[in-house]
Amino acid sequence: MFAENFQILHSLGSGAMGEVFAAIDTRNNKRVAIKVIRDDKEISQQILKRFDRESNLLEQLNHPNIVRVYEKGIFQNQPYFTMDLVEGTTFKTILQNRNFTLRRKLIVLKQVIEAVHYAHNYGIIHRDLKPENIMVTADDHALVMDFGVAHNQATNNTIKLTKTGMLIGTPVYMSPEQVNGEKITCASDVFTLGAIMYEIITGQTPFSGNLSKIMWQIANAPPQHPRKISPNIAKDLARICLKAMDKNISRRYLSALEMAQDIDCYLCGEKISISPYANFHHWLRQNTYTVILPFAILSVGIFFLLSNEKQTSGKTTTNDITVNTPNTENPKRPKKIKYPEGFEHWPPPPTPIDPRFGSMHKEIFVKEHYDFCQQCYDLLKDNNVDLGRPPNWPGVPTNLLNQIILHAEQEQ
Repeated sequence: MFAENFQILHSLGSGAMGEVFAAIDTRNNKRVAIKVIRDDKEISQQILKRFDRESNLLEQLNHPNIVRVYEKGIFQNQPYFTMDLVEGTTFKTILQNRNFTLRRKLIVLKQVIEAVHYAHNYGIIHRDLKPENIMVTADDHALVMDFGVAHNQATNNTIKLTKTGMLIGTPVYMSPEQVNGEKITCASDVFTLGAIMYEIITGQTPFSGNLSKIMWQIANAPPQHPRKISPNIAKDLARICLKAMDKNISRRYLSALEMAQDIDCYLCGEKISISPYANFHHWLRQNTYTVILPFAILSVGIFFLLSNEKQTSGKTTTNDITVNTPNTENPKRPKKIKYPEGFEHWPPPPTPIDPRFGSMHKEIFVKEHYDFCQQCYDLLKDNNVDLGRPPNWPGVPTNLLNQIILHAEQEQ
């Protein structure tokens, strides 16, 4: 017997801090799970605080997709608490089961997201969401577990570092904010939910490699586009996933509920909230070397060519784009090239930077061209350009225009 009222049946598993047992509450003959601090762990104040915090947080939450805590106490100097006994398997196992359809996996994920949103409404950030911390019953009912490292925004009571100095969480599912040691918000959980969804639709985690490589990728590199892994992945699913995983918090879903609603729309065959053009920045970042670098080389060439022409002709230029074409009426005034209708404010290409400069200058150069390309793409979209017959835009390299049009056609 354990704590006089519980008959231990068998061990359900153990983690870094605690161990969970299946048991029967002899007072009502109800099957429960008992979580205790592992016998081989030295019970430090930090472990006690984390263990106590998990039970306190779970006591605040009453949601059908979050495990419930029934009681807590100390038995023979060993803290414990009882909670729902989930008869099922982990979502990690389900992800590896080919007989479990994509639709069923998405339905399970939607339940998880709704539970996380519920916790967020109480100011609780999970911080360690992963397939291993999600249990799924035989009837596909999901339960979110393990709030041991959760953060309560209301009390601002959080532990930033473990004893080893690593940030709390599972590296492959961490958000950029966790990796960078920045302030953790609900948006961090949204990123992690996007990473889990990425694994659902692609069959692989968004980042891989050794620990340092994974941390660097999360902080700096976008994940490979899901449709590059498999063209059969629905565009809407890829868009939902990439929006949730955007490194820029302001471009992620404003709440986990919005993500759940988009998944529900997809499952019901309805239109999702994301524009087909929303992930252009992701495409552009992944195609930097095929779009930006050729454009950069061309821009440098044009810059030196125009500089030489100015030196030989002795002519000055105004804010308008000009070419040195013969003008019989007034040979001293260069003829102005007119922009196509509606594109009078086409953004001028950024000033080229000598490629012999250091790597820092090259990064600035790439960023400038990225912003320029984004402006070009917005003009394409906002002015409903006929992609089959694009106008001839002075000062805009043809190869860049073709790449932008190619992407626009793919997103139609």
